[in-house]
Amino acid sequence: MTTDITSKFEEAAKSASTWTHAFVHDMVQDICASHPGARVDWEPGDEEWARVLEAEGDDIIAFVCAKFPVGFIRGEGPAGDHPFVWISVPSTDASVFSVRPEVLDQLFGRSVSRRPDYDRLSADEIWWATVS
Repeated sequence: MTTDITSKFEEAAKSASTWTHAFVHDMVQDICASHPGARVDWEPGDEEWARVLEAEGDDIIAFVCAKFPVGFIRGEGPAGDHPFVWISVPSTDASVFSVRPEVLDQLFGRSVSRRPDYDRLSADEIWWATVS
């Protein structure tokens, strides 16, 4: 069984005009503070998603979107000073979501990859589809 998260993206997009790179930075730092040794993989202004990685290896703790306030996280996300839509995941490679790709096209301002099965995909696949 999958969970349709299309409405989560649409909800987050409503706050896009007030979402800044400073908020993204603060959010990923808050995540790192609760995961000792975690590191951030993100180039502000160049990448649409920040990733927070485990201290050892490349396991992903969270994805935080830089275009609008939405993200995927293992566990619960930190509270912040800005409305944020957290989508909790058991792991970022668990295929537990569905989303309408045409909505992602609209929100990201371009056609997203059509490779994944949008009726059953993971946070990793959503990230990949929206960055490639």
